Amino acid sequence: MPGDSHYNPLWDESEYFPEFSEWIRKVPDCSTQAKCSWCCGKVICLKRGGVSALKSHQGSKKHQEMKRLKRGIVIPRPPAPSVSNATTSSVIEVATTRPSAQGIRSASDTALAVMKAEIIWCMRMVMRHDSFNSCSDVKDVFRMMFPDDDVAQSFSLGKDKAAYIICYGLAPYFKSNIMDTLKNSRAKFTICYDESFNHIVHKGQFDVHALFFDYDRKQVVRHYLGAVFLGHADAKTLKESFVSVCGSLDLSYLLQLGMDGPNVNFALAKEISALKRELNTNTPAEAERPLAVFLYEELMLMVTTLMKLCVKESLLSNATSPSKICAIDLSKESNFVLAKNVEEVLEKFKSFQFSDRLDNLLFDEVLQKRHLAALWTVAEMVLTLSHGNARVESGFSVNKELLFENVTESTIVNLRIVYDNVLNFGGYLNVPITSEMVTSVRLARRRYQTHLEEQRREQTAREKQKEERKRATLQLKELEAKKAKTCKTIRC
Repeated sequence: MPGDSHYNPLWDESEYFPEFSEWIRKVPDCSTQAKCSWCCGKVICLKRGGVSALKSHQGSKKHQEMKRLKRGIVIPRPPAPSVSNATTSSVIEVATTRPSAQGIRSASDTALAVMKAEIIWCMRMVMRHDSFNSCSDVKDVFRMMFPDDDVAQSFSLGKDKAAYIICYGLAPYFKSNIMDTLKNSRAKFTICYDESFNHIVHKGQFDVHALFFDYDRKQVVRHYLGAVFLGHADAKTLKESFVSVCGSLDLSYLLQLGMDGPNVNFALAKEISALKRELNTNTPAEAERPLAVFLYEELMLMVTTLMKLCVKESLLSNATSPSKICAIDLSKESNFVLAKNVEEVLEKFKSFQFSDRLDNLLFDEVLQKRHLAALWTVAEMVLTLSHGNARVESGFSVNKELLFENVTESTIVNLRIVYDNVLNFGGYLNVPITSEMVTSVRLARRRYQTHLEEQRREQTAREKQKEERKRATLQLKELEAKKAKTCKTIRC
């Protein structure tokens, strides 16, 4: 006889069983039963029927009526008998109209709202340093707390789903956003890195950060790009790790490599400089001493821009070469203009508080003013330079808080990427849930399954290689035994 049918978790997924996912719910501690959230929790026995039992219930008269109410479809009914008690009449009216109000939201809108709720909860988990097991029963709690809410009833986040949403949905989305911002803005950036020992995976964790000016937020931002786990590392190994994390960036815009003091880091800096020259053929060749000819236009532009703040425009209009600029007599007060623009800028700096952001002030007072805009290149470079590895080193304590037993290296990196990006937005409630983020989360399960398939193939290859080594070892032992026996026969 065929065996009993059991509850299939895929019935909860709208992308696999859209006809069941809206109303089917699992009965706790019983895998041979399901219940319908539309029909007041009616229990459906799956033991013998399985999917047939679900389809049978789906076609019942009561279920179809509740489906129409959920969709907001009004069904004409015969007039109810007159009731003398007004209180009873009002109760009956409320009971019949309440499901119609819930039916305003369509199935697609409900699915989108559920996904957004699950995304917010996953980001909350990361920021609170909760483990994946912490959300194993949260769906049951929500369904108990909000029995009349479609989103709460459809919320199906468990430990596995939370893991692949964070690692294969949110983390790739945030990482892609950072890389796209760096590529499209064409802004100078600084790479900072440092290494610490990870006591869970028992390897050195090589963390990489990027520092650049974000024009949308009008300030310098620092983003976590990723990490590589290493044992004893030399400059060549560090270079390979650097390329694996930052390989897609245009290194011609790399302004500085922030690091601490060990000699291996200076060797890495030389390797990165050589790599930068290889990738950017338009960069002038380096010399042992600075060559002023390569800075000719930049220096002239900077000096001219500074002089426009205080020297009369009639004098500067004729100064088309460095020799003519140097010929201007700056000792005569008559060659200077009234310092209205200078005083205006100085007043801004006088009212500047040390608690305010300097990058916001320079963006508004330098880049937005036409007569000062040429100075922005210098200001941006100064702001983007690294002033120490304190921010990178402070991230080591964040890494410790995100760790839990049996966590993998890739999970550590993905958790840190999500944590860093949510922190930059000021919390998980401030993160905009865009259509691109939703699309990435929808693809998370497929990426997770692809990763599992790759792991299985790698495991199969390792086992095959192990068997081949074992077989070769046995053959070698047999040959050695034959050799020993032949030598013994010859001696006899």
